[in-house]
Amino acid sequence: MAEANGNHDDTRCTDWRDLIVHNPDILGGKATIRGTCLAVDMILDDLAGGHTPAELLESLPTLSEDGLRACLAYASECVRETQAFSLESA
Repeated sequence: MAEANGNHDDTRCTDWRDLIVHNPDILGGKATIRGTCLAVDMILDDLAGGHTPAELLESLPTLSEDGLRACLAYASECVRETQAFSLESA
């Protein structure tokens, strides 16, 4: 679990690189879960919109728990690698 100081235990999380792929022949190269046509951004949008992981797993038969965790780990790494910009107006 992540700690406030940024240290976290990655041993329980599948490496997202094993499950998240970019294939130009699938959804124009968007990040998808390997072996599916499920786009990472769609999964994240559904979670942000209030759907629970259990709801997604039930409604999307090709989505696995590992795939769901990989989407979150991928998003987390993307945020860590993105330069932060102030959201305050000048």
